[in-house]
Amino acid sequence: MKIAIVGGGFTGLSAAKKLLEAGHQVDLLEKGEYLGGLASSVEIGDTKLEVFYHHIFTSDHEVQELVKELDLNEDLMWLESKMGFFVNEQIFEFGTPISLLKFKPLNIFDKIRFGISVIRLQMLNDWKRLEHITAKEWLLNNAGAKVYKTCWEPLLRTKFGEKHDKISMAWFWGKIKLRGSTRSEAKTKEQLGYLKGSFERLGDRLVEKLKDIGLSIQLNAEISGIHSKGDQVLLSINNIYKKYDKVLVTVPLPLVPNLITDLPKDYLQQIGQIEYTSVICTILIMNRSFSDIYWLNIGDTSIPFGGLIEHTNMVHDSGYNNKHILYISNYTFMSDPLYHSTDKEVMNEYMIHLKKINPSFDESWIEEVKVFRAQFAQPVILCNYSSIKPDFKTPSKGIYIANMSHIYPEDRGMNYAIKTGYKVAEEMLSDI
Repeated sequence: MKIAIVGGGFTGLSAAKKLLEAGHQVDLLEKGEYLGGLASSVEIGDTKLEVFYHHIFTSDHEVQELVKELDLNEDLMWLESKMGFFVNEQIFEFGTPISLLKFKPLNIFDKIRFGISVIRLQMLNDWKRLEHITAKEWLLNNAGAKVYKTCWEPLLRTKFGEKHDKISMAWFWGKIKLRGSTRSEAKTKEQLGYLKGSFERLGDRLVEKLKDIGLSIQLNAEISGIHSKGDQVLLSINNIYKKYDKVLVTVPLPLVPNLITDLPKDYLQQIGQIEYTSVICTILIMNRSFSDIYWLNIGDTSIPFGGLIEHTNMVHDSGYNNKHILYISNYTFMSDPLYHSTDKEVMNEYMIHLKKINPSFDESWIEEVKVFRAQFAQPVILCNYSSIKPDFKTPSKGIYIANMSHIYPEDRGMNYAIKTGYKVAEEMLSDI
């Protein structure tokens, strides 16, 4: 069969792999000038660096298998990482049992409740029991008000803003469950995976393989309409219609109605209930390290960003010309004026808060600033999300969708983008 895939991120590429291996003809259509989606990179020094920070977990089996299959396993590094928490104008090491015992903002009783609640979540496998309850409700009941207010509420706020108290506990369970699977054999230190030279190498190697087995790629492909007509799907590419037997659309869910023109009203109402947050991700290239923490969560809600990820505190042998790489992660909504501010305005807003976190920080440390934005960064997972999560198969005959909205209850990430691509391809093949 002749199949078109709209969108050149890892979901689209992974689906193309399965469909090509099954003997079908596949055209990959990408609106932009390059493939990779949210895993795209920029040049830093002598190597590449992801625009949006990336690492993988030891439980991310699909991406690890793909790394092996593409002969990149020798370059996959498993590195110890250090997690921290900024609260009460102080940085605390966080994320291990020992660091919890030393965490001064909580008393011993609250520390015990914190630990027991996390263990309960890590041991729980039936996430559906949590789907109808908000994270706020569950955490208040099981970890207590002090733990919730000090630790969890600030993180939910920085991720979901005013919707923080409506987020499903099933989503929160996915975060804790995944994080708990990243420990080394000693069970004390977290290990995260990173591909030397950036994960763009994985995408490039995958594209090379897919081209070898017949993938056709068209960049700068403007899709203005997709609709079913009998047993075929008509797809307008740069105002030229082409016919396909099946079409897979992998763009963010809010863009789907703009592309698929014959979706029924009730379906549009269903998918319209799923809202996305946006993200501003800023990269600082510096001549010295900001801290000794890889992942620093911000527990102070007066600070406009939610996390500082110092990439070079995990990836030491990096090839970045001895520079230090700091990501500033800021989840927001399109309604936030900061999202529409200039890069200079964003940095002006951040500077005072960086000095608050590290009083010795000075602007002279920064040699270069790169600011990136993504309008659709994270679906807002409300209670009973599975009742509105769309199927891969749309009501329009021969047209499928697969995107971040399908990753549930796990949190979105490269591994689950690949896994989603495989799943939708399997469904398409079973229908064929």
